[in-house]
Amino acid sequence: MTFNRRRFIQSAAAAAGAAQLGFPALARAQGEPIRLGLLTVKTGALASGGIDMERGLTIFLKE
Repeated sequence: MTFNRRRFIQSAAAAAGAAQLGFPALARAQGEPIRLGLLTVKTGALASGGIDMERGLTIFLKE
């Protein structure tokens, strides 16, 4: 069996459709909270950028 462009598009469409059928089960709310992490620089020459990133994330999470 040759794998030409038409066959590839059909396979990709079938895979995308199958993935969509299983997705709603994963999209439901889970019992555990989502944990986020942020790695920034807080000392040295780049500290001002790292502190600003941390403040921005804090503001984002409050909203």
